[in-house]
Amino acid sequence: MEVDDANFNEIELGFLKNLVNWQRWEQAIRKAPLENPKVSRIYPASSGNLIHYTDNEGQFEEKEGIKVDD
Repeated sequence: MEVDDANFNEIELGFLKNLVNWQRWEQAIRKAPLENPKVSRIYPASSGNLIHYTDNEGQFEEKEGIKVDD
């Protein structure tokens, strides 16, 4: 399922940027060189889809207190 460049991506990106470990999430939303998704209008280094799914992981960690990596 592709989120594309949805209006709620701006809220999700704002949430990620406000996390203490923003640098970690910033790396997570960067497009891989082999990917070819549509570029996000609000964050050209990423796509709406990557921002959306990364927001889900960030929300999970914040609410559950468990790192996705663990």
